[in-house]
Amino acid sequence: MPAPVRQGHSSAPAERSWRWGAGSISREIPTLQQKGARAVLLPFGLDGFLSEHKTIDYLPGVVGKAIAARHRAFEGLYVTPTGHVTEGTTTNVFALRGSRLLTPPVRALLPGVTRGHVIELAGRAGVRVAERPLKTGDLAGADEAFLTSALIEVLPLVRLDGKPIGTGRVGKTTRSIQSLYRQFTRERLSASGRF
Repeated sequence: MPAPVRQGHSSAPAERSWRWGAGSISREIPTLQQKGARAVLLPFGLDGFLSEHKTIDYLPGVVGKAIAARHRAFEGLYVTPTGHVTEGTTTNVFALRGSRLLTPPVRALLPGVTRGHVIELAGRAGVRVAERPLKTGDLAGADEAFLTSALIEVLPLVRLDGKPIGTGRVGKTTRSIQSLYRQFTRERLSASGRF
């Protein structure tokens, strides 16, 4: 049973991310994949004890999701003291600036499997991918941006801290990468006999 809507908060699909539990989040993903999602920059990085391990140090993620929810955003993005975005609480982040797709280097984050596939697929499609530190300004001033994870696949970001990213709409390159990733997963599932 989904959590009740808190008084004073919208229950529109793009603003339901504050709800805890996979059921309510998974129902909104198709809408967010089409229209795009919001993210907020968190006032802290993921620098806890053994934070590079998925099974330890959940507190920053829980706090980050709560901050994002308070701002009616789907995801909170960790920011280092030097002003670099590393990753989301449960996602990896990409920003398209000009013809280059930027993503933080592995040394700064927990690399997701989906992230790896997206880097490979984008490269094969002729998109130049650069793994380098991603400043908050790189993301705020991006032409397009998106998040990746196994649950959300490729999820467009259209707003950061309440301001539009690029045109504030899902971009052409993001749509192309979404399509490539869906085709890739269909082919893998078909080959395994599970599709």
